[in-house]
Amino acid sequence: MNDLESLTRKYKQKIKKKNVGNKILYYLLQVLTLMTAIASLVMYIVRREGLETTANQIFMCVMALICMNIPVFLEKRFKFYIPNYISIILYVFIFAHYVLGEVLRVYDHSLVFDKILHTTSGVIMSFIGFSFIFMLNKINPEKMKLSPFFIVLFTFCFTMTTEYVWELFEYSADRLFNLNMQRWKDSVTQTLEDGSVISTIPYGSGLKDTMGDMAVNILGCLGVCVYALVGMKLKPDWFDGKLILTDHQIEELAAQKAAEDIARETENDDEIIEKPDEIAKEIQNLQASLREKLIKGNDESVDKTATDTETNETDTDEKSA
Repeated sequence: MNDLESLTRKYKQKIKKKNVGNKILYYLLQVLTLMTAIASLVMYIVRREGLETTANQIFMCVMALICMNIPVFLEKRFKFYIPNYISIILYVFIFAHYVLGEVLRVYDHSLVFDKILHTTSGVIMSFIGFSFIFMLNKINPEKMKLSPFFIVLFTFCFTMTTEYVWELFEYSADRLFNLNMQRWKDSVTQTLEDGSVISTIPYGSGLKDTMGDMAVNILGCLGVCVYALVGMKLKPDWFDGKLILTDHQIEELAAQKAAEDIARETENDDEIIEKPDEIAKEIQNLQASLREKLIKGNDESVDKTATDTETNETDTDEKSA
């Protein structure tokens, strides 16, 4: 029992342990974000202009730091585990969006960059949604057993909902604060007195940007959904331990692995115990075979001695005659 408990604790720590690369990336991106904010403040002090831009850049850096620490906070607060690959994708995505995209304005110079991030967001949200429904399905399989198709359907709907909410946020920010998150200003050539605009693109570039973002988001989501559906069909246990887990599920998984190790060791011990019996039996058979050969050899020696004696006696009688 003590062996089972100690092995369970060992596997639990191993499952929840973050790898070195994850930790290095986590701290490195935070340092880079902080340095970006400091550089923006220093540039304002030197130039004494661009207060609104500097304030926006510092705000974006602060948002990046907060978002990077949300997964860590949730893990500690709600006692669940986020796999290393999901954490790494989240850190890179947050840094790319807030620091590279918003502060360094890569969005303004590369349309591909925006589409890559929206594709990545579809992958991330799909993994989160899939982890959530997969986790609920595993908590009490006796009362709730969802089919793989329904799990994938929920994942798709969850991802599309988050994308819709984000595009709604972009539209609201553009209308309320006159921003350009949907790139609607890119095609504006003239603003009329009534506030309407003349655009070089029919219906404006904002609609084009929104539809393109949703399209690539769907592509990223479909990739995860197909992967999840095929994985659950071919190998139902493939995702065990590879998605977001509650502390209770980690305990069960660790206990299962510990029990398997103990069972494997027990089988090996049984094999080791059986081998001396087999060796002893072989030794006994060998001894019996040697004994038979020895007895047979003695008999042949006796027969040979008797034959020689009879021959000698015959020769002696012949000589006497």
